[in-house]
Amino acid sequence: MSAPPRQPSQPPSAVSTCVEEAERHSLCGLTGRLERAHLLRGLHLKKTMPQHGLYFGQLPLLRYIARHDGCTGAEAAAALHVSTASVAVSTGRLQKAGLLLKQEDAQDRRIKRLHITEEGLRRATLCHRAFEELDRLAYEGLSPEEIATLSALLDRISANLARALGDGRDLSTAPLHQLLEELGPPPRPPHGGR
Repeated sequence: MSAPPRQPSQPPSAVSTCVEEAERHSLCGLTGRLERAHLLRGLHLKKTMPQHGLYFGQLPLLRYIARHDGCTGAEAAAALHVSTASVAVSTGRLQKAGLLLKQEDAQDRRIKRLHITEEGLRRATLCHRAFEELDRLAYEGLSPEEIATLSALLDRISANLARALGDGRDLSTAPLHQLLEELGPPPRPPHGGR
């Protein structure tokens, strides 16, 4: 006869509490907590961005176009380290939503120049404020000194991880879009693997 399953309402044993505490203070546990904070921020953005009629990847594109009025999709893609196809899809959606305009270049009709609309600028500003508020909430209760220390520590961690890649490039300060592009899709298991 097997033992009945442990009820969730039972308090954890002293051994499991000790193991959980050790994991919490291990380097792996610390990395997991950094990842948790990142995922929680992402979940918050996923929830709030559509309230402003934008999705996460559209804000950097709108901000770039606002700062570089008349740029091309290829120029925006290069600056943001994303594919031109991705920019073409996003600009099509943004144009359909009335947030940007595409106009033919006066000298070369094959080139489309991108311009943000007043509504696009308004929504980008609202989203930027939402990012600032989220960051304010995330660092609430931390002193300026603690924030400076955290910043320095994260810079050192990034430098260590970039150096550990061993390919001679310093990706420790690379734009996040570039790192995501470098990461690419998750690797596939070998043939026949599951």
